[in-house]
Amino acid sequence: MNDKSMNKNNQSSSLQDGNKGNEMAEDRLRERKIYRVTVLGSIINVLLVALKFAVGVLGRSSAMIADAVHSLSDLVTDVVVIVFVKLSNKPQDSDHDYGHGKYETLATAFLGPALFAVGIMILYGGAGKITAARPGTGWSPAGIIGRLASL
Repeated sequence: MNDKSMNKNNQSSSLQDGNKGNEMAEDRLRERKIYRVTVLGSIINVLLVALKFAVGVLGRSSAMIADAVHSLSDLVTDVVVIVFVKLSNKPQDSDHDYGHGKYETLATAFLGPALFAVGIMILYGGAGKITAARPGTGWSPAGIIGRLASL
């Protein structure tokens, strides 16, 4: 092998190494952004769950309690997102030649049916409350506040 071909091989190798470094830096930046957004969303969801549940119980509003359950499901999905982003950003190893990126797909395969199940439960509970409603019952003050706050 002559010097020119060795030099070309070295240049090509260093370009590939440079691209890998850029990809890794972009992956870390992406991971940090996902964490920041998800943690902020989690904090907001904790507050929403507590407030909606309290107002729902005080105002005897099954809709507000259902909304609290929905916010709770959002909180659970936030935790799943954090776990799976951490897993999917692991570098390749001997068992995973192309890295762990498929974990993101696995997370969506879990989250979709989970949110669908929560929606079905809310629908079932709401339909039961609607069919069991008594005509002529009034709204309590806490129920009015809760309804206005949900807008």
